[in-house]
Amino acid sequence: MNSPSTTPGGATIPTQGGASTVQEGLSQVAFSQVGLILCAATAAYSQRSDITFVPINGLPESALGLVWRTDLESPRLRAFAKAIEEAHTCPT
Repeated sequence: MNSPSTTPGGATIPTQGGASTVQEGLSQVAFSQVGLILCAATAAYSQRSDITFVPINGLPESALGLVWRTDLESPRLRAFAKAIEEAHTCPT
């Protein structure tokens, strides 16, 4: 999903690229006047004392997924993927 180009009121939201990793993006947020949109799970995992995370309403739901190189698949990796899938479907 791309970042929205306008606010709900129609104001343009300027965008700029440059971060190759989440940690790099968070450092850019901490040291300049930029923002970064993250899914809730990534924001929760990436908590920092120098950044405030604010929920955004009105965007489509997002989810994280597990990916790996097909040539490196193994029984151990498959078991890990199955454990994640089972944990996701368990009631909380």
